[in-house]
Amino acid sequence: MTLTHRWGFADEEKMMLNKTTYSSLRGGIPLSSMPKLFQEVINVALHLGVNYIWIDALCIFQDKDDQTDWHQEASQMQKVYSNSFCNISAADATSCSDTLFSQPRNPEEEILPQTIYLNIVPASPYSASSLSSQSSSRLPSSTVARLVFPKLVYTAKTRPKTRIESFTLTDISLWSNQVSQALVNTRAWVLQERVLAPRILHFGRRQLFWECHCSEACEALPLGNPPARMHRREEAGFKRDLSYLLKEQKPSDANLHVYMLWHRLIQSYTKTSLSFPSDKLIAISGLAKLFQSLAKRDDYLAGLWRHRLEAELLWGTQLVLGIY
Repeated sequence: MTLTHRWGFADEEKMMLNKTTYSSLRGGIPLSSMPKLFQEVINVALHLGVNYIWIDALCIFQDKDDQTDWHQEASQMQKVYSNSFCNISAADATSCSDTLFSQPRNPEEEILPQTIYLNIVPASPYSASSLSSQSSSRLPSSTVARLVFPKLVYTAKTRPKTRIESFTLTDISLWSNQVSQALVNTRAWVLQERVLAPRILHFGRRQLFWECHCSEACEALPLGNPPARMHRREEAGFKRDLSYLLKEQKPSDANLHVYMLWHRLIQSYTKTSLSFPSDKLIAISGLAKLFQSLAKRDDYLAGLWRHRLEAELLWGTQLVLGIY
């Protein structure tokens, strides 16, 4: 198993692999001496019957004066997360001293899907939509018309037939608010960890979320979250599309789908944050290696692709909710 978490540098320095702590860590340390988050993650792994877990702070030498091991291991992230049995994401933990559950868990507070039944009445010939469409073509563009609708009086014979239809009310922002916008998912390094891992358990503020190549679910919605089209632009759809590329792509249009998915990933990646701007390319290098194997007869050039280089240099920014 693997762990995705947010670094709190002051905390990690107390429990991280370096030349000074190597001997003591290799000899074994009591679980109780570890930061709270690491203790909880190890207990989750053991509860799932897994005896091994990969934690970056404990598996990569973090010496600032010698980053040889860090650069070597950072280039192997594709293998680490792609071969993980399951990735545990501490979605809203601020550091390793925090807990997997930042608030008391209560999935019942969520807006659960509700089915309502309504009597649907056919549109009246005097409805606003029908009259406005009929009269708009006859009115001058400068005319402001006020439509007055006559009061309809129905009799038993003239009353229109109604039909009962069912509607489902659900919170379509649940996944976005509690997973995509979770604290840990605002970090650039996390995107490739999330996309590459075959399965993820997101320990959110109120409940557990599940994500894999086939579905997304949570405790409040164990049979699945709202349809993928409701959050198509979010990272939840990346795993499904990547699975399609790996298994069902056709040679004729394989590269086109690869490029389209890569561009969506880059759009999400550029919205995230890096503590060190120099990590911009290496933080997504794991995904780049995977896509290099999918982009037949093409070369990866620092985030771009040689065969589409001219078009990919025509990038721009987009203003969304006052933020570029």
